[in-house]
Amino acid sequence: MAGEKRRMIAWTPELEGELMALWPRMSATLVAEKLGYPGCRSSIIGKAHRLGVDGGNRNKPLNALDRRPLNPKRSAPLPALRIAEGPAKPVHILDIGEAQCRWIITPDRTPFNDMRMCGARCVEGLSWCPAHADLAFAK
Repeated sequence: MAGEKRRMIAWTPELEGELMALWPRMSATLVAEKLGYPGCRSSIIGKAHRLGVDGGNRNKPLNALDRRPLNPKRSAPLPALRIAEGPAKPVHILDIGEAQCRWIITPDRTPFNDMRMCGARCVEGLSWCPAHADLAFAK
């Protein structure tokens, strides 16, 4: 589609009839290609809606039973986290190691060159130490 010039669709009764026949069975992109107007997907959608063409399941609103929960519960519980024994020595953001806690401990608006992270040993599979993982996943 890059560099492809889009044409304006000149809607005729025949073209509208084809749209009404194809719309329930095909995606808007495929309908546009079939009608000879590739790249005019939005025009096809707009015309179908103005004609009131039923799109099968495409135009049916979701009811409350069809929707997935916005925040599904985790399938596996998080590992039990324990509080760290003591604070680690803060580490400069550019010096942070692979298994070190990435919890930023400097105040907001601290210049990047002065940012420090916790630096304690991470919980396996997480980016934080046990104490900061508890904060990150607090309910």
